[in-house]
Amino acid sequence: MHTSQHQIRTRQSGFTLLLAALVASIALTLGSALFSFATKQIALSSINKNSQFAFFNADSAAECALYLDNKGSVGTPVFDKARVSDFQVVCEGQSINVRHVAFPDSGPSWQSSTFTFTNYSPNNTPPQSQGSCANIIVTKTLLPNNNVGTFIEARGWSTSCATLNTSQTVLERGVRISY
Repeated sequence: MHTSQHQIRTRQSGFTLLLAALVASIALTLGSALFSFATKQIALSSINKNSQFAFFNADSAAECALYLDNKGSVGTPVFDKARVSDFQVVCEGQSINVRHVAFPDSGPSWQSSTFTFTNYSPNNTPPQSQGSCANIIVTKTLLPNNNVGTFIEARGWSTSCATLNTSQTVLERGVRISY
């Protein structure tokens, strides 16, 4: 009788080891799945944050161009087809070089003028940001009814202008305004 009790214990202890291995593998699988889920959520959160910075930069740039264009209504227009060369503007305390191109010319046969700001960095970028960068194109076009149409296109990025070409996580957002 003594031997049969020993055989029963051996079988039970083998079952306990099998059960422990099964529970450990289930716990490991669940832990791995939760870790994978958390990692993806962190990556999505980072993308969302960078997307907000890029949109903020594009929106700030578009507002700068809109302000400068409307500011001219009391004085000399900032984006005027009569301009014949590049010039500088100040937005948010930052001096920005503006390149002017007229098509085909700025004379009586004027069709459109493009003013381009590059590497604009809004000063009030949130401190969490790695920097800011935006490019702006303002196009003045003679419409068929002889009115002038204004089109502002601003593109903002989630990184500084200096690291725009080297960053692997840069996001771009754009804003268009027409009137």
